Amino acid sequence: MKIIKTIFLAGLVGCVLIVIAILSYLFVYPFDDFQWCGRKLTTDKKEYSVRDTILLTVTITPQKSNKKKIRIYESFKNLSIWAIFHRQCYDQDSNLCSFPVDSTTEFEKENGKIMEFTITPDNSFKHTFIGTITESPDKKYFIIYFPDFWTYYVDREEYNKSVDFGFYGFWKPIKPGPFDSLEDYTNFCEIHIKEEITDTNIG
Repeated sequence: MKIIKTIFLAGLVGCVLIVIAILSYLFVYPFDDFQWCGRKLTTDKKEYSVRDTILLTVTITPQKSNKKKIRIYESFKNLSIWAIFHRQCYDQDSNLCSFPVDSTTEFEKENGKIMEFTITPDNSFKHTFIGTITESPDKKYFIIYFPDFWTYYVDREEYNKSVDFGFYGFWKPIKPGPFDSLEDYTNFCEIHIKEEITDTNIG
């Protein structure tokens, strides 16, 4: 009987310790998210030429509260931005499908420190990435390059037969809650890249 009682008490103590550990995890290290926020991608203009500079700005603004804390890696490793084409789906007549552009990223580096921001409807988080638009030597690709972040290789032929082209983003919480749906996407930000016109009459 004593042994059973000892085992029971040991199990009870173990359960209490587990509950304390879980509560500590929940309250001492709270979850973070980007829910109930406006998550926007914008550019400084809508039409670009080869050799232009492009400014891509991310903005986060709370919608349902006056104040919200967000956490972001200094390296922006918890932000993904894709360059995508929209074209008619292969197996459907009316819907458009997204086709991602080939890209490389510098995200193999360390996360860096975590930056914490308190945002309000009048004081959004805003950061601008500065890039350039060039083209490959064989002119097959437009190359959109953001130093220390992404490089996108936009196939010229695919670009010309697409309905539209632009950027689409996703913010991943550093410590998402157990029931977080992880659907913190941005808007689609459309841009156009103008073809250079060569004047054959010059000279």
